[in-house]
Amino acid sequence: MTIKDFFFHGTNKDNKGAGAKTQKKSIKPTVAEFEKLGKNPSPQAVMKLFSRSYRILNDVELQNADYSPMLLAQFDDGAATPDELPGAAGEFGRCADNPIPVNGPTGQVTYLSRLLTDDTGSRMAFHRLGSTRSSVLDAMVDIFELVSVDGTRYDRLYLDMYHLGQSQKAPQGYHLMDQLTGITGTSIGLSRDFPLHIEQDAFEYGCSVFGAPVVSAVLKDMDFVAARKLVEAQQK
Repeated sequence: MTIKDFFFHGTNKDNKGAGAKTQKKSIKPTVAEFEKLGKNPSPQAVMKLFSRSYRILNDVELQNADYSPMLLAQFDDGAATPDELPGAAGEFGRCADNPIPVNGPTGQVTYLSRLLTDDTGSRMAFHRLGSTRSSVLDAMVDIFELVSVDGTRYDRLYLDMYHLGQSQKAPQGYHLMDQLTGITGTSIGLSRDFPLHIEQDAFEYGCSVFGAPVVSAVLKDMDFVAARKLVEAQQK
């Protein structure tokens, strides 16, 4: 049993596993493939492997390809993923009773990485704070802490990851970019002194989940001083 199976086993989510979605074959590059390129690989050979990781960023079915069959079955209820959950209550994305539907932990990262602020067009850096209960779900809802790369906005969003697809609706104050070119956070847990180490954490997450460090270049230019002050203000 994998660690993902351990955490998701027995969630008992209503009518999950009723669908029969065919799982795509994974295209994630492996460590062995990179090692096979040798000590001085050509840029073309490296980019050929990287291109597969970038394809995964923008294809939910390829993201789902790396989930275990048991986990995939728990996400599959035989229906299309709604943009907003039926029976949800409260503001979309900002409360546990109206979480954003996405496709697993990988879907959490790709969805949140697509967020752009309406006022400045800034990307959002993020990490997972924990989880909480919801009155509209039998499963736990994950809580993410976000801060804009330009250091002007702080937010917390709630996500429901028990789906095969991904909502195309953005919370108020945001819109979604069409083509994702790199991730800006992680879903594996707290980032130390967030967001000061988020670039390194996203780098490691990208290598693990997508097979290559597909991290957005915007994190290099992040206003870390302003962003950290926003986070610290919320902790007081």
